[in-house]
Amino acid sequence: QDAIFWSVARSDNEDDGKLMPWERAASNRFMVGDIKQSIYRFRGACPSLFEEKLKSFSHEKGSKRRRIDLHKNFRSRRNIIDGTNAVFKLIMSSDIGGVDYDEDAMLSYGANISSAEEGKPVAQKIYIDYYDRSGAVCPKEQVEAYHIGRRIEEMVHGDDPLYIEDGEKGYRRVTYRDIVILSHAVSPIAYTYTEVFKSMGIPFFTHVDQGFYGTREVTLIVELLKVIDNPHQDIPLAGVLLGPLWLDEIQLGTVRAFAYENRARDGRALDMDLYDIIRFYADETNAERTDDEIRNTLIGFLGELDKLREMSRYAPLSSVVEYIYDNIGYMDVFATQPDGERRAANLEYLLELVLDYDTKNRHDIHGFTDYLAKIERNNVDTGEPVSIGDGENVVRLMTVHKSKGLEFPVVFIARAASSGKDNEVLRFVFDDDLGIAARIESDEYGWIKNPLAWKLISEKNMIDDRGEKMRLLYVAMTRAKDQLIFEHYVSDKNEPEVSVGFAGRMAMKAFGFMIKPALRLDTDEHIFVKSKEIYSVEYWLERDRKSGARIEDESDISEENAIFDTSDTYNDDIKGLLEALDRDRDEDGAHVLPAKISVSDIKKESMEDEGHISVFSPADEEDEYAAYPDFMRPDSRKGLTGAMRGTIYHQAMASIDMAALYGADTPDSDIIGAAIEAAVAQGKLAKADMDVIRIADIVRFFESDLGKRMIAADARGELFREQPFILSVKANTLKRYADEDDDKRVMIQGVIDAYFFEGGDIILMDYKTDRVNDESELTARYRIQLELYKTALERSLGRSVGAYLYSFCMGAEIAVG
Repeated sequence: QDAIFWSVARSDNEDDGKLMPWERAASNRFMVGDIKQSIYRFRGACPSLFEEKLKSFSHEKGSKRRRIDLHKNFRSRRNIIDGTNAVFKLIMSSDIGGVDYDEDAMLSYGANISSAEEGKPVAQKIYIDYYDRSGAVCPKEQVEAYHIGRRIEEMVHGDDPLYIEDGEKGYRRVTYRDIVILSHAVSPIAYTYTEVFKSMGIPFFTHVDQGFYGTREVTLIVELLKVIDNPHQDIPLAGVLLGPLWLDEIQLGTVRAFAYENRARDGRALDMDLYDIIRFYADETNAERTDDEIRNTLIGFLGELDKLREMSRYAPLSSVVEYIYDNIGYMDVFATQPDGERRAANLEYLLELVLDYDTKNRHDIHGFTDYLAKIERNNVDTGEPVSIGDGENVVRLMTVHKSKGLEFPVVFIARAASSGKDNEVLRFVFDDDLGIAARIESDEYGWIKNPLAWKLISEKNMIDDRGEKMRLLYVAMTRAKDQLIFEHYVSDKNEPEVSVGFAGRMAMKAFGFMIKPALRLDTDEHIFVKSKEIYSVEYWLERDRKSGARIEDESDISEENAIFDTSDTYNDDIKGLLEALDRDRDEDGAHVLPAKISVSDIKKESMEDEGHISVFSPADEEDEYAAYPDFMRPDSRKGLTGAMRGTIYHQAMASIDMAALYGADTPDSDIIGAAIEAAVAQGKLAKADMDVIRIADIVRFFESDLGKRMIAADARGELFREQPFILSVKANTLKRYADEDDDKRVMIQGVIDAYFFEGGDIILMDYKTDRVNDESELTARYRIQLELYKTALERSLGRSVGAYLYSFCMGAEIAVG
């Protein structure tokens, strides 16, 4: 007999009863579902309907409407099963979550996982990593991504890798493809994780249906910020006017037509921009000749724009954005549009970016919009669909929704402290049973009233949202087969405990707070392992650029990590501040440690000790024309020092488009010359620099084994050039501070010319233009510099590093051990 199986937990709604009349259920009809995995409320799923059907079925054998509970989980290790039960038996119930997490709902261990061989560590616990976010000045997602990357590298390449069972193959080491990072939203963090994992050499994939920076709501707010900064920009101003609040295309066309028809009579210039046009249309002298609705709309828009421009002169940028959201109403508008939850979340994340920017900059709109423009120019957020096979050896980042039905040996639950849109207050609220209600607002008197219907619907929606979030956590935790790790930020090291009463569970806005009751009861850590110390996080950020982060476990201060930043130059204000702090005497003349020391300072000190350079010499690299007076030098070398020549060569090596070199087995002078000319055309090199650079020197580098490996690494996306870093070391490891105590530390700042990943290792390169007699002389000069670079890479990325100098003078690559 044929049978019908109806999956209801995902799409159960009122229409199900019409399609499948269960009250007349025949013996060949089967309803399959799990309320605990109903996570599609935004699609209209209603788990309470399934619960009602469930109660009408009986456990008794022979019943025509029989209920069969499938308790056993054949996917996960016992630690995952025990942890999931420990969490949800305390927080999930029919009032919040849609089902009582009792014996009928609890999971039981059903997997037949064999014991691992001796010496092959396997997962035994669920881990929770805590971070203290107080005093943080850069995006927490970046630090979290960095820490997860370090965890992954330890699992895959560490001294004690994680082993997992692979069916008949037995136990094997975990690989990248076994690992997934889950988050309730991906678009706000996709770019950050992509960049951090790329810099760490971890293969990574995520799919974002539409790039965060390309979404309509984010684009419109950014366009409005550009208009606030400079209203005489036609494209962003047109985008704002044609948004949801102001004009439509026909109305804007009417405004333009009026201006052009009347410009000659009014003596206006023929090249009026759009801002001039709308002010002309809104001018009271044209009231009798214009449409009242359009004119009043433009008067309102110009009034708000004037307020925002005035506010931007004295208030933080975040205050400007909050005014745009709340007073003008963009948040309400987008939240009530289709897919409003995602749109509101994108706007909230944009505000987070602005807040982070405010903490490090001068609140200028132009700088912030320029920063976003750089992201767009570099195509870091195209949002184009990308497909990838299940067998690709990559770490995946996906939403909990997309993970449903899948399983992974290792699961990270990211952003466990993020509450999403829980603090959102909507003007209009909806419910299938209770209907629709709205807040009553008076623009004239400035008051807001919340009618009883609005309060009731809002409260019910909040309860339903909290239940949905609990079910999301259930789905996320049960994706794991072997290892489950939570990443949780805290704002206070002494955060209050949460209760499991109704009010306490309603206050659980994030995954991290939902697991806290279970952690409190698991005092002996039979199931969960919390980080023994709350991690402290230190940040260095350069203006308009991504920053790296150093995460330091306070219980082991020796595990410093380097910080990497892909910026080209340091912010002038920060540089000035650091230089002020760099003085080595206080006001009384007592010796104090500098805030930072450059690698160049250390390098010069070492070279002076070795007799390679005078303490009065300003140059690191010698000039072949140094002995000539200026008038006897070639025109291209007049006024050119060795250091200047070295800088130009370094800039050339950083600016060459490596993709232009892929086609040829060995790039010739024509290819290199064209690449240099392209860099000049793009403004990366000055035209005069072409007279200094010997094309033959660059060709000879790319003919070398090192140069060919560098091209191949770039083709794999594993080459990184001009990478600034900051490294923390004990002060007494440097000669000048040898007498300092062990607890004194200094920051070393430098820029690595290039490094790339090759297999499981990192290859570090440093270019030199010094004129030397042999390789040993060059190695002696720069050994300490290379050792610092190696240390920075090894601490930051956790891999062994091979270091090379390349001498343009000798045309030789030199391995530095």
